[in-house]
Amino acid sequence: MDEQYVHWWQLHLKVAEGKELSAEEQIAYQQGNESLDQDELQQFQGKQPISDLIAMKTRIIELQIVHSQLELKSARLDARIAEMEQVYRKMTGLELSGEFNGGA
Repeated sequence: MDEQYVHWWQLHLKVAEGKELSAEEQIAYQQGNESLDQDELQQFQGKQPISDLIAMKTRIIELQIVHSQLELKSARLDARIAEMEQVYRKMTGLELSGEFNGGA
C-alpha cells in the first residue's frame, strides 16, 4: 500500500475521532484529500465507467420488469389456490389449514 495513503489514512482516523491536527498534518491531510479526489476524477472521466453504469441501469430495469411479472404470476397463483380451496371445501365440508400435518 502506498505510504502516502497510509499516512493520510492515519490522519483521517484522527479527524474522524474529532482530534485536532497540527498545521503540518492539516496540510498533509488536505493534500491527501485532493490527491484522492483527483484519482477518482481520472477514474470516472473515461467512457468505460459511464457505459458500465448505463449497462447496470439497464439490467436493473430488466430485473424490475421480471420482478413485476413474478409478482403478478404469484397473485394469479394465490387466486387459483383460493378457488381450489373453495371447491375442496364445498366437496368435503373440510377447511384446509395450509399447514402440512405429517406423521405426529
